[in-house]
Amino acid sequence: MRILDRERYWAFLKAYFICFTALVGLYVVIDAFSNYDEFLKRADGPVEMFQVMGRFYLVHMSDFYDRLCGVISMMAAIFTVTWMQKNNELLAMLAAGISTQRVIRPVLVGSVLVSGLAVANQELIMPSLAEELQKSHDDDGTTLVKVYSRYDTNRILFHGEQADRRAMVVTKASVTFPPEIFGVMRELPAKQAQYIPDNARRYPLRGGWLLRGARLTLPLDDELMKDSPLVHLAFDLKLMPSLNNPGDLPTAGKNQIIVGNVQNVLHFRVFGLDGSKVADTDENHLPDQARAIAELKPLLGRLWDKAELSPGDKDSVITPVRSILGPSIHLATSKGFPPPLGNITDLGHDTYFLRTGLSFQAITRSREWYRYATTVDLILGLSDPANDPEKMDISVFLHGRLLRPLLAIALLCLSLPLVLGGYGRNMFINLGLSLGTSAIFYGLVFMMQYLGAHTVVSPEQSAWIPLMVSGSIAVARWSAIRT
Repeated sequence: MRILDRERYWAFLKAYFICFTALVGLYVVIDAFSNYDEFLKRADGPVEMFQVMGRFYLVHMSDFYDRLCGVISMMAAIFTVTWMQKNNELLAMLAAGISTQRVIRPVLVGSVLVSGLAVANQELIMPSLAEELQKSHDDDGTTLVKVYSRYDTNRILFHGEQADRRAMVVTKASVTFPPEIFGVMRELPAKQAQYIPDNARRYPLRGGWLLRGARLTLPLDDELMKDSPLVHLAFDLKLMPSLNNPGDLPTAGKNQIIVGNVQNVLHFRVFGLDGSKVADTDENHLPDQARAIAELKPLLGRLWDKAELSPGDKDSVITPVRSILGPSIHLATSKGFPPPLGNITDLGHDTYFLRTGLSFQAITRSREWYRYATTVDLILGLSDPANDPEKMDISVFLHGRLLRPLLAIALLCLSLPLVLGGYGRNMFINLGLSLGTSAIFYGLVFMMQYLGAHTVVSPEQSAWIPLMVSGSIAVARWSAIRT
């Protein structure tokens, strides 16, 4: 590396640090004064308040840098080149036969390198701090948060009132099942819903929601199975190779199968897609049209053992069951699970367990959670039904993120010709022209993102149009550089 190159790299690094400190510091000061009252709610005195503010802004420094990294890089490059002109260093190198493009090469390389820092920040640092970055100024982690209605992969809608993040409990939760599960749309309200992660090995059921104080309304309008333990399952009989003649059933598509124990005899009740009863019998008197149901028995294992379905003991039915289509709904006991929130011992009604991939974080995260996610998570999130409300925003943001390094270079190439083409011009005028160019550039970017989020243009167009427009202007301006 030549001596002049090392000097340019060092000058760019100093300018970058100064611009970072100035812009991010200004951002922090304005934000702190705007939210002083929110911080005051979390502290008892000035010392504690400054501790809270220090931690908050230390965590959010990565977010501020993510928002300002493009402008910081452009300003650092402009300061570096303008300082060269002010000290007549550029004139001396031009007189020595060195072209302007060769002189500013370290500045361009430095801008590309710091773009890598922005990528590392968005892929490594911000995702690890995502939960903290989504907190508001007055959120100390103990306040209840809003619950957003979300669908899981089976189109089951989960919604609630408020959530406690420490216990992962949702109050006044409700689960809405689509017609594909029970034949008709069903509602399962619960007083409390607690999320049990899949890695919680110490609990008898995991990977879903424990619904306490819940009541599932089913089309059981007689007394035959009223007081017996029931297991509610949804099967697609056409997908079960163990059934010899699934077409024997009048509705051989999706069926709801209710299994209960009455006087030590297993009873089967089948409902069709429209909720009408197809078969109602027991294991000893299966009619021809429902005989195929008996072949389900070896698939479910010990749950079908009559000893596990003793009359009147609904709490004994806790064996995990995996349905072939859709989630599992189990009658479960509270034994072995965490206690309910608020030390409530009796919430009334039944306790159910809903096995689903819809996590606690998915229903409590903010609407802009995707800003703090990795690129891989964004790509996977496009196919997750839980993200349907933000799917278009995610798509627009993802395309913009993939092109962000190129957009940063385009902004730099837009601004540098204003400085290098106006030799002898005042340094502050050059900086003002560059900032004006940045304002127009980001105005175009934000406008295209808005149009993309509102489906006026496609997500691809919202990301590529600013790059093509700014790149074309930058190429035209580049010829104005004095060499």
